Amino acid sequence: MKNVSLSNQLKLILALMLVFVIVLFAVVVPSIGSLIRDSNPEYAFAYVPCLIWSWCFAVPILLAFIPAWQIFSSIGSEQGCFVKENVKRFKNISLLAYADAVIFPLGMLIVGFLGASQPGLAVIVTPAVIVLAVCAAKVFEILAKITEDASVLKEEHDLTV
Repeated sequence: MKNVSLSNQLKLILALMLVFVIVLFAVVVPSIGSLIRDSNPEYAFAYVPCLIWSWCFAVPILLAFIPAWQIFSSIGSEQGCFVKENVKRFKNISLLAYADAVIFPLGMLIVGFLGASQPGLAVIVTPAVIVLAVCAAKVFEILAKITEDASVLKEEHDLTV
C-alpha cells in the first residue's frame, strides 16, 4: 500500500471522528442536558453552565484535529512523516490533551459549587477522564520523541546519499 493511500485512509478516519465529535458536543450533549433539565427542574439552572463546560472541554479535542490532519497529510507527501514539523504537531496535540485533563475537573468543581454535581460523575468519570487525557498526552509526547529521533536519522541519511 502506498503512503498516499495510507494518508488518505487516516484522513478519512479522522474526518469521521471529527463528525462524531461535532455531533456529540453539538447535538447529543445538549439533547441529554435538555432531557435532564426537563425531567429534573431543580437542575434547570445548571443546563447552561454544563453546556459551556462541555464545549470548553470540546475545544482542545477539536483543535487537535488540525495538527493530526497535517501529520496524516505529511505521510502521503514527498517529505514523509519523519520531519521536525510533525514533532511540533505531536507536542501540540499532547498539550491539548493535558489541557483537557485540567478543563474537565475544573468544570466538575464549578458544577459541584453550583450544587449540580452527581456522585458518579464526580467520583468515577472525572478521574477516568483525567487518566485518559494524561495517557493520551503521554502517548503523543512519546510519538514526538520517536518522530524527532527518526527525523534526525532521516536528515543524516539524506546527507550521506
